[in-house]
Amino acid sequence: MSLIPVKDWCYLGIIVAVAAGLLWWHHSAVLEGEAKVHAAEQAAYAAQAAKDAQNAKETVSGLNAEIEQLRSDALKPIPVVRLCNAPRVQPPAASDGGNAVPAPGWSVPSVSAGDPGGDIGPSLLKLAAAADLIAARNRALIEWAKK
Repeated sequence: MSLIPVKDWCYLGIIVAVAAGLLWWHHSAVLEGEAKVHAAEQAAYAAQAAKDAQNAKETVSGLNAEIEQLRSDALKPIPVVRLCNAPRVQPPAASDGGNAVPAPGWSVPSVSAGDPGGDIGPSLLKLAAAADLIAARNRALIEWAKK
């Protein structure tokens, strides 16, 4: 006779069979989970690749449109810019008792005609400084609005 009874051998066999079944079930569940993760990664890669392709297409078409705009702008004549004061024609006098509306060009303030020697440089520097101040204020407002 053996030292271990047959009944214990049966219990041991049942325990080994249950343990093997649990190990197989765990292994197959892990493999199934890994397969799902792999499939999800592949789907995410495909979706991201589609988005990247669409963004690249939009970027290229936007750049091409901008290049075309620059090419068409290059064909336009360059406007003449005067850097000295030219004699200005005075607006027409009001014929209806002072209620005449000035022409559109006269409603915009111009560079000072009182600069010495007809040089408008100092006036342009003042205008540039004012534009810088307005741009800085607008940037600050944009930052404030973002917060």
